[in-house]
Amino acid sequence: MRILHISDTHLGARPRGIVERERDIYDVFREVVDIAINSKADLVLHAGDMFHDAELYPAPYIVAIEALSRLRSAGIAFYAVAGNHDAVKPTRNSPLELLHRLGYIVLLSDSSEPGVRRASDSSGFEVEIHGYSYKAVDKLLSGSLKPSQRSILLAHVRLCDAWSQRYGRDQRLCSSGDGVPVISKLPRGYLYYALGDLHRSWRSIYSGSPIAYPGSPEAITRDDYEDVKRVFLVEIERGSIDVKEIPLKSVRPWIYVDAKDYREALQKIYEVEARARYMNKPPMVIVKVRSRIERNERERLAGFLEQLAKERKILAYDGPEVEESPPQSDRFESPSANPIGVEDAVERIFRDPEVRSFIIDTFIRDKLDGETLLKKLLESQGVVQKLFEEPEVRKLLQNRLR
Repeated sequence: MRILHISDTHLGARPRGIVERERDIYDVFREVVDIAINSKADLVLHAGDMFHDAELYPAPYIVAIEALSRLRSAGIAFYAVAGNHDAVKPTRNSPLELLHRLGYIVLLSDSSEPGVRRASDSSGFEVEIHGYSYKAVDKLLSGSLKPSQRSILLAHVRLCDAWSQRYGRDQRLCSSGDGVPVISKLPRGYLYYALGDLHRSWRSIYSGSPIAYPGSPEAITRDDYEDVKRVFLVEIERGSIDVKEIPLKSVRPWIYVDAKDYREALQKIYEVEARARYMNKPPMVIVKVRSRIERNERERLAGFLEQLAKERKILAYDGPEVEESPPQSDRFESPSANPIGVEDAVERIFRDPEVRSFIIDTFIRDKLDGETLLKKLLESQGVVQKLFEEPEVRKLLQNRLR
């Protein structure tokens, strides 16, 4: 049996409001379908957040239906669970429910209840798929379904220790409370653990079985970028299981310019134009300078980047960002002696890049009035849910309730 494991495709997302970035997401979804067909997969497992929202204009549905129609014509089944972005909401159905009712996908779990389906290949080899949406995580951790000998777990869950390893965060956050999902709390005995929610790929072995996050096929935020974006092709034979990484080719490239000073930054930005010529799409560019630069130097760097964007040699850029190292001192200084910025504080406290971006953009930079802020919060329920799942926020709430 051949299974293509994917997740976090976020159809309908438009990162930074750039139309080309929305098209990138559609391009890579079509490539994933090509891979499923060309590799002669028996089924596709999607581990959540297939769509970016439950209230979308027609384009993402058209792209999804066209792609899923090709899978159906090839005889490839598509199994999915809901993530925090595309799950059913109190006032609206999930877009996954629509595709399920139309027969394009099999939706295993869209609520707090898990779902079970059996799937087989052309030879009659059969597996049992246990699906958990993000709303069913508590039941997943309590082991509500017991795996049989040939069971596969399909779940949208953020395992804190896997997240901290992949994003370079402090793993001590993962011990901040009993409710924090970690690898060791997963039920044992599954043949393969197909997970979603991390936007960077991660693989390991748990209880003798492969466990994996393929990551988002396209970067939704700058924190999601990897040198290689991939999906996993899982091959199961009667006595063995093999997981192959398949790199994706249609992904938008990114260039990170990390410079020690202004001169090095200027030189590396000059080199961006030459590097971009050999890329499949105009890249996104991030510029970071690790020492103080003058205002006119910053303006010159930004001006050159802006010119590259106008000439369509790059798509967009962030920066130049300046990261000054704090002065070295042997004596003790109080926290107020070296104050940090508000955005730096958000970066240090919150683990989820989407939560950090939401807080910075919505609460700090926009300075919205009450009515607009309320509307923004209602429109971003998925991010708000993630906010309350943050270890430090949960700890604070638990202390307040005692």
